[in-house]
Amino acid sequence: MKKNDYSGLFLLPTLIVLGNSMYVPLLPVIQQTYAFTQTESTWFLSTFTLAGVVAIPFAQQLARRTNIRKAMVISCFLVMVGSLVNVWAQMNEAATLLFAGRIVSGMGAGGATSLAYTYAGAFAKGNEKLVLFGRLELSNGIAKVSSPLIGSLLLYLSWTLSPYLFLLLAVGSIFFVWRNIAPLKWENPKVGQRSFRRYFFVAASEYMLSLVHLFLLYGLFFYASYLFSLFGFSPAVRGVLLALPFLAMVLCSANIRFVANVGQTAIRGVLLSLLLCCTLLLLFFSEQAIVLCIVLLICGGCTGVALPLASNALGEKTAGAVRERLIAYLSMARFLSIAAAPLFYQMWIGNGMVALGSLVAVLAASLIIGICRHREKNQHITQI
Repeated sequence: MKKNDYSGLFLLPTLIVLGNSMYVPLLPVIQQTYAFTQTESTWFLSTFTLAGVVAIPFAQQLARRTNIRKAMVISCFLVMVGSLVNVWAQMNEAATLLFAGRIVSGMGAGGATSLAYTYAGAFAKGNEKLVLFGRLELSNGIAKVSSPLIGSLLLYLSWTLSPYLFLLLAVGSIFFVWRNIAPLKWENPKVGQRSFRRYFFVAASEYMLSLVHLFLLYGLFFYASYLFSLFGFSPAVRGVLLALPFLAMVLCSANIRFVANVGQTAIRGVLLSLLLCCTLLLLFFSEQAIVLCIVLLICGGCTGVALPLASNALGEKTAGAVRERLIAYLSMARFLSIAAAPLFYQMWIGNGMVALGSLVAVLAASLIIGICRHREKNQHITQI
């Protein structure tokens, strides 16, 4: 892989992040403008990511039929179309059209992001794969840091500027992708069920590692936004506080090379133990802003390690077409976790079960990962 590929590749994950995280601080204003219920405003946030999940297999198939650069450009073009629909919806105060624009933009953003990770998994070699996945998470994390700050800034200006910003990012992505990404194609051999079963426990473990981190991070991010608004924090303070966990994520992703030679089991044990400590802390201090900020910082740092670790494990332990599809499905699973988190946490906020729900999620994930790692080890010994 050539170095000049990177500038085009790293913009793509920012599309899905900006379309989700930027709108979290804006939700109260959007809810008031369109007279949305709390449930409707939560769905306004989640439909974008859910549309991205649905679009991923279509983007992958398009890349196989044409080439990966063309599929990326078409995905970014969908983001442009959705942004223009949102501009039109705002001008006419059409709530239904606003949701439609979010869905179209989400489809494009989800497809573009998954193709970026597939490109890294299919064409990067050796240690470059882990570094590239780490840098993808770095660009992803930088977007996560800036998104709450941008959303808070728009509260001072006008939230209606958000689709224009998204439109500019989509145009820039098309330019850099077309200029720097090679129009590569990869074979599309048929993959039987036996091939997938061979890697089932590897995939389940790495998927669950990603899902629990993202679910907890985005769920508590949503809860923190709700809690900080109740405390009467200014938009600037809220933006800074909500950006801090993603800053921790960026720093950890940027330094992922330092854990490359550490035992994989030990790293996972530390990450899950930290998440468990965070959820136990929330059981006693769930409505303390300082404690919640500390918990979010830890979750952000853990996520910055867990995501490239999981992507790299799939890249190293799987092979051929199975690897490419598992990495694409990993993007789908991650987006689904991000979309589901606000929906679950909205229910838990109403029932006072934020801490308990978070604890159950971490315990369930730890159990599944432990079982899968054990079965994976036994399967490997049997094959030898």
